[in-house]
Amino acid sequence: MAREAVLRDNSIKTSRRYACASATAITKGAGLFLTPDGLVSSAYYYSPTASAAFMGFAHADKDADDTTSTSITADKGAVYDLCPGSVILIGAKVALAGGNFVVPALSTGSYAIVIGHALEHAAASSAISPINVEVYP
Repeated sequence: MAREAVLRDNSIKTSRRYACASATAITKGAGLFLTPDGLVSSAYYYSPTASAAFMGFAHADKDADDTTSTSITADKGAVYDLCPGSVILIGAKVALAGGNFVVPALSTGSYAIVIGHALEHAAASSAISPINVEVYP
Protein backbone atom coordinates (compact mmCIF):
# COMPACT_ATOMS: atom_id res chain seq x y z
CA MET A 1 0.00 0.00 0.00
CA ALA A 2 1.25 3.47 -0.79
CA ARG A 3 1.36 5.93 2.09
CA GLU A 4 1.16 3.32 4.84
CA ALA A 5 1.99 4.36 8.39
CA VAL A 6 5.47 3.09 9.27
CA LEU A 7 6.21 2.48 12.95
CA ARG A 8 9.41 4.29 14.02
CA ASP A 9 9.45 4.11 17.82
CA ASN A 10 7.37 1.56 19.67
CA SER A 11 8.33 2.44 23.24
CA ILE A 12 4.73 3.31 24.12
CA LYS A 13 2.83 1.30 21.50
CA THR A 14 -0.58 -0.14 22.35
CA SER A 15 -2.06 -2.93 20.26
CA ARG A 16 -5.65 -4.04 20.35
CA ARG A 17 -7.86 -6.37 18.30
CA TYR A 18 -11.09 -5.05 16.74
CA ALA A 19 -13.95 -6.62 14.82
CA CYS A 20 -14.16 -5.97 11.08
CA ALA A 21 -16.20 -7.26 8.15
CA SER A 22 -15.05 -10.66 6.87
CA ALA A 23 -14.82 -9.77 3.17
CA THR A 24 -12.95 -6.49 3.70
CA ALA A 25 -9.37 -5.98 2.50
CA ILE A 26 -7.25 -3.84 4.83
CA THR A 27 -3.57 -3.25 4.18
CA LYS A 28 -0.86 -2.99 6.81
CA GLY A 29 -0.39 0.60 7.95
CA ALA A 30 -3.87 1.78 6.95
CA GLY A 31 -5.62 4.12 9.38
CA LEU A 32 -8.60 2.43 11.03
CA PHE A 33 -11.79 4.09 12.28
CA LEU A 34 -14.77 2.72 14.18
CA THR A 35 -17.84 2.73 11.92
CA PRO A 36 -21.45 3.24 13.09
CA ASP A 37 -22.08 -0.53 12.87
CA GLY A 38 -19.40 -1.21 15.49
CA LEU A 39 -16.77 -2.56 13.08
CA VAL A 40 -13.45 -0.99 12.11
CA SER A 41 -12.81 0.13 8.55
CA SER A 42 -9.86 1.59 6.71
CA ALA A 43 -9.90 5.34 6.06
CA TYR A 44 -9.55 4.39 2.38
CA TYR A 45 -13.10 3.05 2.32
CA TYR A 46 -14.81 5.00 5.11
CA SER A 47 -15.07 8.77 5.45
CA PRO A 48 -15.13 9.36 9.19
CA THR A 49 -17.27 12.06 10.74
CA ALA A 50 -16.16 14.22 13.66
CA SER A 51 -17.80 11.72 16.03
CA ALA A 52 -15.85 8.72 14.69
CA ALA A 53 -13.12 7.18 16.81
CA PHE A 54 -9.58 6.60 15.50
CA MET A 55 -8.59 3.06 16.47
CA GLY A 56 -4.99 3.01 15.19
CA PHE A 57 -3.09 1.64 12.20
CA ALA A 58 -3.49 -1.90 10.84
CA HIS A 59 -0.76 -4.14 12.22
CA ALA A 60 -0.89 -6.57 9.29
CA ASP A 61 -2.65 -7.14 5.98
CA LYS A 62 -6.18 -8.55 6.00
CA ASP A 63 -7.16 -10.29 2.77
CA ALA A 64 -10.69 -9.77 1.37
CA ASP A 65 -10.70 -13.38 0.16
CA ASP A 66 -10.36 -14.61 3.74
CA THR A 67 -14.04 -14.97 4.58
CA THR A 68 -13.34 -16.42 8.03
CA SER A 69 -11.27 -13.60 9.54
CA THR A 70 -13.43 -11.02 11.29
CA SER A 71 -10.85 -9.13 13.34
CA ILE A 72 -7.73 -7.04 12.89
CA THR A 73 -5.08 -5.66 15.24
CA ALA A 74 -4.62 -1.89 15.40
CA ASP A 75 -1.52 -0.19 16.82
CA LYS A 76 -1.19 3.35 18.15
CA GLY A 77 0.64 5.30 20.82
CA ALA A 78 4.03 5.60 19.12
CA VAL A 79 5.97 7.60 16.52
CA TYR A 80 5.03 6.86 12.89
CA ASP A 81 6.18 8.08 9.50
CA LEU A 82 3.11 9.53 7.79
CA CYS A 83 2.78 11.35 4.46
CA PRO A 84 1.64 14.97 4.76
CA GLY A 85 -1.42 16.08 2.80
CA SER A 86 -0.57 19.77 3.15
CA VAL A 87 1.74 22.18 4.97
CA ILE A 88 2.13 21.10 8.61
CA LEU A 89 4.05 22.95 11.30
CA ILE A 90 6.11 21.26 14.02
CA GLY A 91 3.91 20.60 17.05
CA ALA A 92 0.64 21.01 15.13
CA LYS A 93 -2.20 18.64 16.01
CA VAL A 94 -2.94 16.43 13.04
CA ALA A 95 -5.80 14.34 11.67
CA LEU A 96 -5.88 11.49 9.17
CA ALA A 97 -7.30 12.36 5.75
CA GLY A 98 -8.41 10.07 2.94
CA GLY A 99 -5.64 8.08 1.32
CA ASN A 100 -3.79 7.86 4.67
CA PHE A 101 -2.46 11.42 4.40
CA VAL A 102 -1.99 13.42 7.61
CA VAL A 103 -3.31 17.02 7.66
CA PRO A 104 -3.61 19.81 10.24
CA ALA A 105 -6.56 19.09 12.53
CA LEU A 106 -9.60 21.36 12.32
CA SER A 107 -12.17 22.17 14.97
CA THR A 108 -15.08 20.64 13.03
CA GLY A 109 -15.73 17.97 10.40
CA SER A 110 -13.80 14.79 9.66
CA TYR A 111 -10.45 16.51 10.25
CA ALA A 112 -11.46 17.21 13.85
CA ILE A 113 -10.39 13.68 14.85
CA VAL A 114 -6.96 14.45 16.30
CA ILE A 115 -4.65 11.43 16.08
CA GLY A 116 -1.43 13.06 17.30
CA HIS A 117 1.01 15.89 16.67
CA ALA A 118 3.74 16.55 14.10
CA LEU A 119 7.36 16.17 15.18
CA GLU A 120 8.61 17.65 11.90
CA HIS A 121 7.68 20.44 9.52
CA ALA A 122 6.08 19.52 6.17
CA ALA A 123 6.50 22.19 3.49
CA ALA A 124 3.90 20.68 1.18
CA SER A 125 1.86 17.59 0.39
CA SER A 126 4.14 14.65 -0.34
CA ALA A 127 3.56 10.95 -0.90
CA ILE A 128 7.33 10.35 -0.95
CA SER A 129 8.59 12.49 1.96
CA PRO A 130 6.87 11.33 5.15
CA ILE A 131 7.17 13.18 8.46
CA ASN A 132 7.37 11.81 12.00
CA VAL A 133 4.08 12.05 13.89
CA GLU A 134 3.58 11.07 17.52
CA VAL A 135 0.25 9.23 17.52
CA TYR A 136 -1.62 9.37 20.81
CA PRO A 137 -2.45 6.10 22.63
